[in-house]
Amino acid sequence: ALGIEFGFLATALLVMPWGARDEPIRQSYMGALRATWLHTGTLFIFALLVGALAVGLTTAERNWWASIQQPVPAVGSFPQPPKLDAGDPDYAKAWVEYRQATKTWMSQMSLVNQQRRKAKSRQPWYIRNPESIYMLTVFILIAWWLWGLLRRVGIRRDTNWIARDPMCQICGYNLTSIQMEGRCPECGLEARESLGPNVRPGTAWSNRRGRGVVSSLWCTASEAVRKPRGLGRQIRLQQPGTAHRRFIVLPLVLIFLIGAVSLVPSILITDKSGNAFEDSENIRMGVLIFGLTCVLGAVCVTLLSALLVGGLESWRCKRNLFVAATQIACYLAPYLLAWCFFGAFWGLYVLLWTDSDLISRLSGFTRIRPEFVTIYIWFLPNLAWALFYLSRISQGTRAAQYANE
Repeated sequence: ALGIEFGFLATALLVMPWGARDEPIRQSYMGALRATWLHTGTLFIFALLVGALAVGLTTAERNWWASIQQPVPAVGSFPQPPKLDAGDPDYAKAWVEYRQATKTWMSQMSLVNQQRRKAKSRQPWYIRNPESIYMLTVFILIAWWLWGLLRRVGIRRDTNWIARDPMCQICGYNLTSIQMEGRCPECGLEARESLGPNVRPGTAWSNRRGRGVVSSLWCTASEAVRKPRGLGRQIRLQQPGTAHRRFIVLPLVLIFLIGAVSLVPSILITDKSGNAFEDSENIRMGVLIFGLTCVLGAVCVTLLSALLVGGLESWRCKRNLFVAATQIACYLAPYLLAWCFFGAFWGLYVLLWTDSDLISRLSGFTRIRPEFVTIYIWFLPNLAWALFYLSRISQGTRAAQYANE
């Protein structure tokens, strides 16, 4: 029970940045906690669906085995070794009979396994691959549940706005006594650039109707990577809107395709027997499962990064910046797409090295098992991608800390 409660609280913490506002952090977390609690009722529906699927598949398999004309014969239990002392006159004879019985049992079991494999090859695909069906169903339900939870967390709600003095959006200097025509005494920025009507107009993507979808997407994505501070000075904290949430949709679709496609060559590389593609239905479901896994991983990376960076920056400047970190993380979704493509390509390339002399020499030099050497070779470049990703979010979030809107 304690583990369930902890998972419930951790889930609310994970999705909190998605619905955060320029408000006390406690209020953002309570909103996420309330939404998570209200959304837990769908888990009961999911349990019923999985249970109904399990009953249906089990019944179908039982009925199929009962309907075949030549049922597979059963084999008795494995022969037990004799329990005679070495000095017993029947000791040698008993062991000879035991070895013969074992040999007979093994031949019978081999014959039964052959008959069972032939029988299973005639089964419908949904009976032959129940484990893959269960996994695919569970992953689809998880994706559905997470999508519904994010929609619930992101719903507009009453917010206790924190009254703030007008600040310079570059250095944070209090501009209460500064005229609109004046300049910030600290950094020299004109006051109208911090307080004027055209301050923080939103990103190119949020204003895409006037400049085209493709152009806005490319402009926003490139700015998030190359100039995150400039992007951070465009986003709003009090009225963030939902443009950043729509921005992440297309990259997630492409991430699904990359994950799905990369499974097939990975099987070709690792399969030594050449029998991996005999069951095509299992491969198709595996492709869908791997694609969904990549999508869920990308969503979790976005949320965790926004939580980590937003938490650190909020603690540093004493303001709720989860809303800023979430927007920057979403606008970096094309970077996640490129990262996913690199991870898939680099993973396939590293798999080709698994049995190479290079891995063996590195294993001998570092005294690390070859499989772990392979993992480290794949992991280290991806770690560099992750650190760069976090640095972009951090720079964009810091640039939004003095937003007046």
